[in-house]
Amino acid sequence: MKIKIASLLFACSTLVSNAAAEMYVGLDYQYDINVLKGGIAENPLLSANNAKLKLGYGETGGIKYQARLSYVYFDQAIFDESNQALYELGFDFIKEFRAQENIYPYVKVGFGLGYMPIENVDTSHINSLALNAGFGISFHTVDTLFVVVGFDYLWRQWNDITYTSTENKTLSTHTFGLSTYAGLDYKF
Repeated sequence: MKIKIASLLFACSTLVSNAAAEMYVGLDYQYDINVLKGGIAENPLLSANNAKLKLGYGETGGIKYQARLSYVYFDQAIFDESNQALYELGFDFIKEFRAQENIYPYVKVGFGLGYMPIENVDTSHINSLALNAGFGISFHTVDTLFVVVGFDYLWRQWNDITYTSTENKTLSTHTFGLSTYAGLDYKF
């Protein structure tokens, strides 16, 4: 009986907290500067342009969760001569704080799983695991439209790949760097 009552109370508290939560969609533009360790790029300093489509859920001024789909385009190829695009699915945990009317600074942590098509190696694609941590500010321009700006620290580990030439060479690769982004979120 005690377990049923506790379960009922938990379910009710979840419903009440979910009633106060809001959903939003957003679009961000992000610019990254990365340091490359491994890979075949001649310059170990990479820049990337990044477009993110995101779907979020949570309380304004509280805790939010968001899923994001990112298209990242590096300024030079990392693993072969031609492929520079990375497709990534990620998840972020965000904690907002109310600073004053319509201004909400936040901190966030997240991770992502990526896919990049490649050629001339032992596989047709390479996967990545990305971790990010950062901070930003959400400006509530009107009741349903928010402008967000922020900074992230990024770290991305790529699968090991083997290049086949006169001798086989296995390469372990990771990138790390900083990014800045700006975007719009629409609450519904």
